[in-house]
Amino acid sequence: TTDASDLFLSDESKVALCQALCNEIQVYKTIIRKAANLKVEDVELSILEELKGICPTEALNDECEDEMPDIFDKIEARKGRQ
Repeated sequence: TTDASDLFLSDESKVALCQALCNEIQVYKTIIRKAANLKVEDVELSILEELKGICPTEALNDECEDEMPDIFDKIEARKGRQ
């Protein structure tokens, strides 16, 4: 039997998860800011309101503690170019 409290993350776990996903969050912000079908207000609402409620540090900052990985070689290998 699963205890209902096991289904929620602690505040410390949320912070750790947001830190671990920081680079992905930055990519998400870039994608939605460049989306042609979204209004500026909708983008800022998504980033500043919704994301800030979940991962406030990552929503407001544009850089992460961990460097963005360079995946160019992996992409080229998948294309069969290496």
